[in-house]
Amino acid sequence: MRLVSADIMRVIDEKTIDQENITPGKLMLRAGKGVADAVERLVRSHHLEDARIVMIAGIGNNGGDIFVAARILREREYDLTVRLAGHVESLKEPAFSAYQLAIKSKVPVAICSNSSDWEDIAEGDILVDGLLGTGFSGELRGVVKKAVNWATNCSKRMLVMAVDTPSAMLVKSDITIALGLPKIECTLPNNSDISGRIEVVDIGIPENLIQQYASEEVELITQSDVITFFRDRKRNSHKGTYGHTYCIGGSDGMSGAIILAARAALKCGSGLVTTFVPEKIKNIVASSLPEVMVESAFTSRKIDSIVLGPGMGNLKETYEKVSLVLADVGPPTVLDADGLNVLSNNLDIIRSSRRSIVITPHPGEFATLFGIGVAEVQSDRVALAKMAAVQLNVTCVLKGNQTVVAEPDGRIAINSTGNPGMATAGMGDVLAGIIGGFLAQGYSAFEAACIGVWLHGHSGDLAAAEGSESSLCASDVIAKLSDAFRSVSPR
Repeated sequence: MRLVSADIMRVIDEKTIDQENITPGKLMLRAGKGVADAVERLVRSHHLEDARIVMIAGIGNNGGDIFVAARILREREYDLTVRLAGHVESLKEPAFSAYQLAIKSKVPVAICSNSSDWEDIAEGDILVDGLLGTGFSGELRGVVKKAVNWATNCSKRMLVMAVDTPSAMLVKSDITIALGLPKIECTLPNNSDISGRIEVVDIGIPENLIQQYASEEVELITQSDVITFFRDRKRNSHKGTYGHTYCIGGSDGMSGAIILAARAALKCGSGLVTTFVPEKIKNIVASSLPEVMVESAFTSRKIDSIVLGPGMGNLKETYEKVSLVLADVGPPTVLDADGLNVLSNNLDIIRSSRRSIVITPHPGEFATLFGIGVAEVQSDRVALAKMAAVQLNVTCVLKGNQTVVAEPDGRIAINSTGNPGMATAGMGDVLAGIIGGFLAQGYSAFEAACIGVWLHGHSGDLAAAEGSESSLCASDVIAKLSDAFRSVSPR
C-alpha cells in the first residue's frame, strides 16, 4: 500500500469528499469505526478480559474519530472513558456532532481543559491517543503539552494505540492506525520506534486518487497486500507441487540456525525441505527435524530454492561453498548470515551470479558488506537498501525495525509488523527459511520477501501478545506461523 505525506493526505481527503460527494462526517464515521475495530483486535490478541480503555480526544478531527470510536465501543459494552483536552466549544464540525452523539450514547467524557486535570495517574489496559493529528506543527503549549506528558507516562503502563499518527511524534505507541493511507512521517528513522506497528483503516479513498497523489516508489506492506499475493493450495496436488527448499548451513556448535531455517521453510508450506550440513552435525539436525531430509553430500534431486548461510561460520570453507553455489546456474537463493559475511571483500560473486538472489542482512552485516558504519545504515535505510539492490542486482531485505524490501527496479516496500522482542538469536534464520519456502512455491523474489517479512513479524506480534516481548524467542515465532497464516487465508 502506497505511503503519503500528511499534507498529501489532506489533499486526498478533500478530493475524496468532492469526487465521492460524501460529507466529512461520513469519512469520520468510517475512521471511527476502523479505530473501534482495531481496539477490539488489540483486546483479543492480548487476551485482555474486562479491558479498561482510556481514550484521549483533541479538539481537531482526531478528537472526532475518538468520539465515534468511543460510541461504537460503548455499544459493544466495553469499559471506557474519554478525556477531552480542551473546551467543548472549541470542537468544530463534524467533531462536535460526533461528541454530541457520544454523550447521547452515555459515553463517559471528562472535560480536561485545565492543566491541573492532567496531574492524576490513569488506570487502564489500553490508551487510545487521538490528541493531535497530522495537522499539528509547532511547539506544545498549555493543556495539550500537559496531556502529551500524561499520555507518555501512561504509555509505560498501558498498551498504546495512536490514531493516524502518535501525538507530536512523542507518545510512544504499540500500534498506529493509519486512516486511509499510511503516512510517510511514521516510517522515518527517527519516528518509526514511536509509531510501532502500522495498520491501515480503509475509509473509501478512490483508487484513482491514490494513483494520482501517492508515492509510486515506496509502499507499506499491509495485510491486504499479503492477501493479494497469497495463493490457495490446489486440492489436486502433491508435495512436489509446492517445491523443494534446500537449506545449506550449520557448523560444529551452530546446528540451531539451520534447524530453525528448515523448520520455518516447512511451516510456510514448502512441499519438501532438505538440509545440507557437515557430517559432524548430521545426526543432531536429523533428530530435530523428522520431516526434513538431511544430507552431507549435494543431492541430484530437483531443487526449487536454496537458503544459503545460516550457522555456516565465517570460514574459508564457507567462502568456497558459497562461491561454488552462486557461480552455478540454479534456483532462486536466499543469501543470509555467514553466507553474506564471507563475501564482504568480493561482492562481484553476487553481482556475477546468474540466479535470482535475495540477500537478508541485518544492519551490522549490511555495514560490513559495504564498508560503512552501522549508524550510517540506520540513518537512511530506504536509500541504502535501494542502493544494494541496484548495485548487486538482488532483492535486498534490510532487516530491523521496519524491515525494508528493495528491488533492482527501484521498487521499495517497508514492513511494520514485528516488535523489539524479536531482537534475539535465530530470528533471521527463521525469516530466511520462510522466504526460501515461498520461493520454492514459485513466488517471485519480491513477493516472497514481502510475504515473508510480514508473516514473520506478525507471528512475532502474536507470540508477544500471548506471552511477552521480553521472553520471545525464535521458536515461538515458528509456533505462531499457523495463526499468522489464518489472518491472510481462511484455509
